[in-house]
Amino acid sequence: MKTAAAWAIALFAGMGTAAAQPTGPYVAGHAGASGGDGGAAIVAGAAVGYMSPRRLAFELEISVRPGLDIPTPDAIILAIYPAPTFEGRGRMVWLQTNAVATVVDAGKLRAAVVAGGGAVNLHREITYSLPLPIFSGGITLPIIPALPFPYESRTVTSAETALALNAGGIVDYAVTRRLRIGVDARYEHAFFSDAWKTARVAARAQWGF
Repeated sequence: MKTAAAWAIALFAGMGTAAAQPTGPYVAGHAGASGGDGGAAIVAGAAVGYMSPRRLAFELEISVRPGLDIPTPDAIILAIYPAPTFEGRGRMVWLQTNAVATVVDAGKLRAAVVAGGGAVNLHREITYSLPLPIFSGGITLPIIPALPFPYESRTVTSAETALALNAGGIVDYAVTRRLRIGVDARYEHAFFSDAWKTARVAARAQWGF
């Protein structure tokens, strides 16, 4: 029994040592999708980091979401026909510093927990279309539902920057000594005037130097 236990300890210790990610700088990129506030959106980004001998890495990450569904502001609409229309869209840029701690390192497979914080910028565009009155000889014609009605469209833009936090995990596989590929899943929270909560899942590739 003691011999078996000794072999098991030696085996797990050897696996961890052989599979440990080399210390030093690295770069990483990710691409995937996010969901939650803002609807489903494509997400892409990159990071630069450094892996310490204690299997704790620190990285600076930038992430971009170019296509978001922005909720339109509440408005009291008078009973007119045709009714005004509203369309909201936007984009987000996240800049965060993360700590990545390896918790499982067996063979070529690694699992790590990640958490960090930084800032996020949200750019909003709200386009509203208002019906234009039709005049004939100084008299406004009645609005007839069956007839097409011209609209005037205007776009209002705004931007807001807030504190951002994230937490999640990374599971990847060592394809070569320097290249790792895997999955990066995070929960993200932005402290705008209205809290913004999203979850993202992305494919991740990492290259060590």
